[in-house]
Amino acid sequence: MDAQRPRSARRRILLVEDDPDIAQLLRVALARVLPDVETHHVDNGRDAFEAATTGDPFDLAICDIMLPGLDGARLLRLWAANPASTHLPVVILSGVDPDRLHDIKALPNVIGHHQKPVELLPFARHVKKVLADIGGG
Repeated sequence: MDAQRPRSARRRILLVEDDPDIAQLLRVALARVLPDVETHHVDNGRDAFEAATTGDPFDLAICDIMLPGLDGARLLRLWAANPASTHLPVVILSGVDPDRLHDIKALPNVIGHHQKPVELLPFARHVKKVLADIGGG
């Protein structure tokens, strides 16, 4: 995290998902497994970029690739290049063919990839482990 940005006492996840049904299911699963973690949802790349580069930093981002406007691939490149978000760990959650994501998954802040459809509770447990591994859980 950027040392100049204040950290909230509560752990925070940025969920970037344009499908409202999937986002709601993910939020419920994450809340069940991580009740003390705040999940902030945005449904497009532009709002995700702003959320990750202003205000309290996030401990982890979960990001879809197929997003309206600013797509997830471009968003991840912008986050990697911006000092306010360059250290934001990202888990990709997408239905895009993994072979098409090779360059994106190679970005230094991308720490994982899950293919949609995803089993919700095992995914949430994995997120819990990721947060613990990066010191956020």
